[in-house]
Amino acid sequence: MLPEEPELRTVVVFDWDDTLCPSSWLHAHQLLPTYQGQPVELPPVVSDVLHMLSEKVCDLLEAAQAYGPVFVVTAAEGGWVETACALYMPSVGALLTASPDIHIVSARTWFEGTYGVGGDARHWKLEVLGVIAAKCFGADTAVCNLVSVGDSLAERDACHAAVTGSPHILAKTLKFIDVPDVLEIAHQVELAFGSLHQMCHWRDHLDLHITRDQLP
Repeated sequence: MLPEEPELRTVVVFDWDDTLCPSSWLHAHQLLPTYQGQPVELPPVVSDVLHMLSEKVCDLLEAAQAYGPVFVVTAAEGGWVETACALYMPSVGALLTASPDIHIVSARTWFEGTYGVGGDARHWKLEVLGVIAAKCFGADTAVCNLVSVGDSLAERDACHAAVTGSPHILAKTLKFIDVPDVLEIAHQVELAFGSLHQMCHWRDHLDLHITRDQLP
C-alpha cells in the first residue's frame, strides 16, 4: 500500500452572494432589505429552508477550515455578509464570528480604500485574490493550493490570474451555476463539500464547473 501524499498548504476562498447566500432567490421573493437596518419578516417555510441551507454551509466552511485559512470574499459593500447572516443565516454568522481562521473581505471596500472609487467586481476580486495569495504563501516555494468556489467568472478568473508567475501555487476553481434558487445552492454546497478533499489533494490546476444537469 502506497503512503498517502502529504497535504498541500491550502487557502480556500468562497464567494458569498449566490454561492453561500441565496441572494437572487431572496430578491425574487422580495425578502432583501431596501435600507440599512430594515427588519425582514421571513415566512416559516423560508426560515426552514434557510436553516437547512445554513447547516450545509456550516459543514462546508468547517471542512474547508481543516485545510487552512478560509476567506469569504464578496463584491458587495463591507458589512453585507454580517447583515445577511443576521437576517437569514444566524448559525453561519455565529461560525464566522467564532472562527479565527475564517476571514470576511469586501473586495469592493478594500479596493476603494486602497485605490479609490472605480473598477468592477472582476477587478476588485482580481486584486484581492492576488493579495491573499501573496500574504498566505509569501516566498514559500513548496507546492500549495489556492481554491476558489463561486458562481461568477470573476472569482474563477481572479484565482487563476493570482497564481500567474507562481508555478508552485495550484489554482483550483469550482464554478457554481448562475442565478440559482435556494435549493440549487444547497445542492451545490453539498457537491462542493463532497469534492473538497479530492480537490485539495489533486496535484494539478483544476477548472471545474457545475451545470444544472448535475443537480437534482
